[in-house]
Amino acid sequence: MLRLLALGFVLLLGVPLSALATETPAAPARITITVDRDGYHQIGPNGWPEPVIMTVRNEGPGAITLMSSDPWTVRDAFGHRVFRPGALHATFTIEPGETYKARWDQQSTENLAEAVAHLSASHVGFRLAERAGEGTHTIAWDYWDESMGAFGSAAVAVAILEGLRERPGVS
Repeated sequence: MLRLLALGFVLLLGVPLSALATETPAAPARITITVDRDGYHQIGPNGWPEPVIMTVRNEGPGAITLMSSDPWTVRDAFGHRVFRPGALHATFTIEPGETYKARWDQQSTENLAEAVAHLSASHVGFRLAERAGEGTHTIAWDYWDESMGAFGSAAVAVAILEGLRERPGVS
């Protein structure tokens, strides 16, 4: 009853209810993800897709636990899943300030049946998985934050460029 009276008094004073609400600030990012270049060509100088090298750094005050060896997913610009790596079912801990590296070879596991069917008629440079395709892809990492006692997620955008990257000095 006392709460209703207090609320009525606040409403009479004209104080908006939103001013009384306390907002919980968003948790700060606990990891940063960087890639080794600004863009990657679908076909590198060696005839294979250029590998995307990711570095995950623990920026938080406590340990970060990866729930598998590669807890990340690649999605295209439309949000469709392109690739999810096969991973060891073991946990990996990244202490504050430490880093963890991973590699994506621009493969797509989502259309593997088509890729296998196409493999018999494929050309050099085609692996046992379809290429991801050009455009901006997002690589999202999931982790367990020991200090927060909660799961977290962080992502990095990667540009996949169309065509062949020429070898230096070759015209």
